[in-house]
Amino acid sequence: MTGGGRRLFVPYLVGALALVVFHVALVACQEAPTPPPMVWPSPRPPSTPSPEQVLEEALFTISFKGNLLAIERIKVGHADQNLLVFSETQRFTDYLSTERRTVVLSGGLNPLRYDLEISALGTRSTWVAERRGEVMDCFSNNMAWYGPVLAEGISPAPGVMLESSPSALPFALLTLRLQDAEGVPEDLHLHCLDISEDYPTSRPLTVTVAPEGGGAVIGTVAYEGSIGGGPNQRFTMWIRPRSRLLYGVEMPDFEFGLWQQAAHSSLRGKGALVIKRVGSLPDLPEPPQKGKAARLPLEFSGADKTRRAGTLILPPGDGPFPCLVAHSAGGVAPRWDPGDVFAERG
Repeated sequence: MTGGGRRLFVPYLVGALALVVFHVALVACQEAPTPPPMVWPSPRPPSTPSPEQVLEEALFTISFKGNLLAIERIKVGHADQNLLVFSETQRFTDYLSTERRTVVLSGGLNPLRYDLEISALGTRSTWVAERRGEVMDCFSNNMAWYGPVLAEGISPAPGVMLESSPSALPFALLTLRLQDAEGVPEDLHLHCLDISEDYPTSRPLTVTVAPEGGGAVIGTVAYEGSIGGGPNQRFTMWIRPRSRLLYGVEMPDFEFGLWQQAAHSSLRGKGALVIKRVGSLPDLPEPPQKGKAARLPLEFSGADKTRRAGTLILPPGDGPFPCLVAHSAGGVAPRWDPGDVFAERG
């Protein structure tokens, strides 16, 4: 083969080899199975928060007739596989008082035991309720009442404790019942009990969705509650679906109990009660000043060895001063303060 023939043969050889390689690759592609499309995992739905996640360190303010009345903090614990929920409310009226609530909940979120303690002016009133089968027994030692009261066999046993002394705790526990992994029920039927009544009664409670009440807080759902009997029969609460968070409660015509109205003029009559969830608790106002005379807390033991408490009002100066003793009525009631009318006279 001449040099010119070899030069013509080489390109033909390269082209033939390229054609063979292309054919082999094409056959391989036809025989290979088509790979399945890429499957992207769908995001997992968020799990329903546990009661501990919802309630631990929940903070609320309570206002009455547009004025800040109380602040409340909720905490959670466990005992014998039961859920314990604690609430401490500091309330300001004519003086500071502290309300402590403890509720033991079953797996179905029913109260097995409920304790309420109110401390004010050196006295402490207590209420205890304990479930016994399908009934509940209540014992109260209200210092504003004539003596201890035992009410047995209250039926049917309540699903929530709801006193005339306002607290965010019962509404937060109601929210746990309304929000679960199965969705939002249209209504809820159970019974409630005001343990602070002199003769507590189990009353029917119905909570229903109120679409027209939505929008008070963006992303929340409104529910309306109706209680069969008692002074405070209606309320509206706003919660966020799935998160089980209580955002607020409003009772437009709230009325305090008899003993609280008797003790505090600012709590008399009906008015709007508002409970709001907050990120931090504000400071309560200081008790009002009575005048220029010095007022000192005083505690001593009486002849019967019981502890007594009072207020010593002193005029300016070093003394000595004549003494006038005024004994107020017993119970959780404001101490009578005559102002400076006697102190100004030495």
